[in-house]
Formats: sequence, structure tokens, C-alpha cells
Amino acid sequence: MFKLRPFKNSDAACMPSWIIDEREFYFWSAGKFTYPLTADQIIAYAEVMADEQTAWPMTVLAENESPTGHILLRRADYLQRSIHLGFVLLAPQYRGNGCGQALLRMIKKYVQEILGM
Repeated sequence: MFKLRPFKNSDAACMPSWIIDEREFYFWSAGKFTYPLTADQIIAYAEVMADEQTAWPMTVLAENESPTGHILLRRADYLQRSIHLGFVLLAPQYRGNGCGQALLRMIKKYVQEILGM
């Protein structure tokens, strides 16, 4: 159903439209961004994450290869075999129908099989 690839700056243009309202924005952003979300904020955040050795912003692609979601893999601890999932976001049309659960299963498989977590 979904594919993952590293975040590209061009993905940032899609993400603000995935936030439905200010309340949802605050649940998603954990105070790390300013409402309304902009592509510039996302690109700046991705640049900071690119400097972290244990963080990977990822783009979720739909079957048609279009960006349809985002997830941050962060705080990878290879000794403890753990990783933090953050900023999980799916486009509204993929919510409420099991796609989020499918995404998390895919992420779990990825971090276990590829990253060894």
C-alpha cells in the first residue's frame, strides 16, 4: 500500500495541506512549529534533522508514488535497539480506514529489519 523514502525538500509543499485545523496542528506538532504550517518551516526542520546522526525524516508514498504522509525516525539507539517515531502525518483521505495502522506496521517492519531495532 505505502512505500517509504527519505524526505526531499519538494515534499514540503504538500504537507501543510494535510493539516486540517489548528487543533490538529498542535496535536501533531508538539509545539515545534508555528501555525499555520508552511513549507519553509518543514524544510528548516529537515535541515536540522539532516545534521543528526540518529534521525531520518521520511516521506510516505502512495501507490501512485505521490507523497501522502510523513514520519520522523529519531533517537536511534543501536545499543538499546530502540527508535522514536515522531511527526507521523497522513493526508486526510488516508485517515480513518486502517491506513495509519498499515503505515505503522510497515514502519515497525522497516526499523526491525533494516535498522535492527
